[in-house]
Amino acid sequence: MKMVKLASVAIAATLAVTGCKEIQIKDGRIPSEYLAVAAQYMGNYKGQFNGVPSEISLWLEGDVVKAKYTDAHGNDILDPQCESQIGNLKSITVSGEQKSPQLDVANFAFDPGKCSGSVLGRMLVLMFEKKASSLKMAPAILKRWDRCPWPECTNPDIDVYLRGEFHKTN
Repeated sequence: MKMVKLASVAIAATLAVTGCKEIQIKDGRIPSEYLAVAAQYMGNYKGQFNGVPSEISLWLEGDVVKAKYTDAHGNDILDPQCESQIGNLKSITVSGEQKSPQLDVANFAFDPGKCSGSVLGRMLVLMFEKKASSLKMAPAILKRWDRCPWPECTNPDIDVYLRGEFHKTN
């Protein structure tokens, strides 16, 4: 848990330097001033997660963002036997001007289910990159920490993530 907090602090520090703002979300509900921005990111994203061809869908139910993962084996982002679940949206990070903010990161609660012993992450992180004609999403879940093998390491733990890359299709 200590390393998750350290990783969160490192990400927050990086985002603060780049002019980003993290907004905490209560009960998965997007604040009204960000609903129009959030709507631009809703839709289906096709790509791969941890090497598996798959799709991630994002949609709004009122002001609540929902997320669903699907691949050829079902709806479990880890493995069908894990029974993992994507939960409520917990926070978003936006950048740009207040009049036209851009969504950079969306953090969803994550339950690795029966795989909690082999997957440490309790957050599904969706990182977005918006270009003029395309929208990319890079999801990540912390899998484990490895010991740094070099004596000059300032941090003995190395974060190992399950990662993916997706492109919006609609």
